[in-house]
Amino acid sequence: MATSTSAAPSVGTRKARGRGDDVRRGTHTVVLVDAALDRERWLTSRLRERGVSLLVYRDVLRGLARVGAGGVDALVLSAQLGSDTLLAVVEVAYEELGVAVLVAHGPGETDIIGPAVLAGARPMLTRPYGPAALESAVREVRQGPVRLPTVEVGHLRLDVTGYDAQFGNQGIDLATLEFEALYELASQHDHVVEREALQRRFWPTSSDPNAALISVISRLRRKLDPFGAAGALHTVRGIGYRLDSTPLMTVAVSGD
Repeated sequence: MATSTSAAPSVGTRKARGRGDDVRRGTHTVVLVDAALDRERWLTSRLRERGVSLLVYRDVLRGLARVGAGGVDALVLSAQLGSDTLLAVVEVAYEELGVAVLVAHGPGETDIIGPAVLAGARPMLTRPYGPAALESAVREVRQGPVRLPTVEVGHLRLDVTGYDAQFGNQGIDLATLEFEALYELASQHDHVVEREALQRRFWPTSSDPNAALISVISRLRRKLDPFGAAGALHTVRGIGYRLDSTPLMTVAVSGD
């Protein structure tokens, strides 16, 4: 998906500091886009001590270009970029680049970040930025729980090492958060995964995690539907969601 300059306006042109030594030293590389950040030298230095290489951009398009170059573990966006820009960048980052997106917000910015959160961004950071909080958030979205590389349920196959989803011999086009949610359900197939557990896992600080979860489940059903597998994803009222293995094993696939 491409984003226009009107959806993601330029907010400056200064290049990120520390692209050389910081990237080589850090165990995690983070791109931060914030036009108003005024303490980046201090923040970059403190994060380097914690094993995180921070690349700061004031121009959102330059930040996206750096993410697209590879080797980036997370993209952090300031809510001050505005609702439309946040949404456009999150969609590109997830659907095209496959990188985790964190939104850093301040008081009174819930409405601004809402669409981006529904699209998959995680509101795990607040401004002003703190090195410990930023490091913890990045490591959480990158590491997550220990998991098997591949989960197979009937004709559904999810390979977390490449975020590759297939049904039979056909690929399923999933955004990163959609893949993560489906992987969580597939890992516990035929068992109910509590709604609250999914909300804590993916939207720990969201003001409306239920709406975000419902949106992801709806998108998953829509993307499973062409394979005749939408019915495998059940809502268990008042509790959570269950991925049933039987429909995933019995539905016909191409080549059968």
